[in-house]
Amino acid sequence: MEILAAVVIMIGIILVRVIGFFYPSFLEIKGKPLTEGQKYVIDALAIGILLFTFIIVWTL
Repeated sequence: MEILAAVVIMIGIILVRVIGFFYPSFLEIKGKPLTEGQKYVIDALAIGILLFTFIIVWTL
């Protein structure tokens, strides 16, 4: 069970980095400039995913 919890937390931590940092950069490279509000929403989504993974681990 501890290994499963560690895997879920690692997935959450990786998703925070991918969604919070690389996804906005990817969109700007593709030519779609983001407003500050859109960047805040993407950051909030990334943190929400991390919190969701903590909740999943908590209930295991």
